[in-house]
Amino acid sequence: MTQTTASGQETEAVLVGSLAAFSLPDVLVLAAASAVAGRLAVTAPGVDGHLWIDDGDLTGFLAGDAATLTDAVFDLALVTDGWFSFFPGGEAPAPVGRRPVTDVLAEVEPQVTEWNELVGRVSL
Repeated sequence: MTQTTASGQETEAVLVGSLAAFSLPDVLVLAAASAVAGRLAVTAPGVDGHLWIDDGDLTGFLAGDAATLTDAVFDLALVTDGWFSFFPGGEAPAPVGRRPVTDVLAEVEPQVTEWNELVGRVSL
């Protein structure tokens, strides 16, 4: 998997995997612990989301109609049948400030658990 940078150069994804095997929070924790900088892409049918990470902090996002970083992480954390790819380098197209991955996950993970419990109780 490759991406084209603003300079026209292609970079290879350094980490690719299934969200059925590794949840988005697990991938974010790994990226934060590794102190890497780059873009985490999440893809699935109807989903094309991106989170930018720099040295353990989330710095930007593009994810559907999400208006905030927390909304974007929540929406992408609900994806369980898709793929993630991490591309090193690059900056968020619309930086949103820096928030530690751990802080965002502490806020989002209880919401994801609550959502999954609700969906499990409601017949769709």
